[in-house]
Amino acid sequence: MTSELPLTVVVPVYHEQATITKTLEDLFEVAASLDPEVLVVYDTDDDPTVPVVQALTERWAKLRPHKNDFGRGALNAVKSGLAAAKDAPTARFL
Repeated sequence: MTSELPLTVVVPVYHEQATITKTLEDLFEVAASLDPEVLVVYDTDDDPTVPVVQALTERWAKLRPHKNDFGRGALNAVKSGLAAAKDAPTARFL
């Protein structure tokens, strides 16, 4: 069963390559009934988290890496992710 309200989860990252897989596994498991879109927002293309997340998009169809276009930092990453959310009006971030 999926949620009646759309949900986007915004996950700002910075050099999270060692932990992002487990984080996303836990997130998709806990939120399975909500069928969320998950945006992993990064600041720069050379962040080593990016290739890990790109590889994981084959595992989860609603996982999207998103480059922060609001400027560096966690707050701007959240703003950028919320602006890019396809499943608005409901959004959360970790």
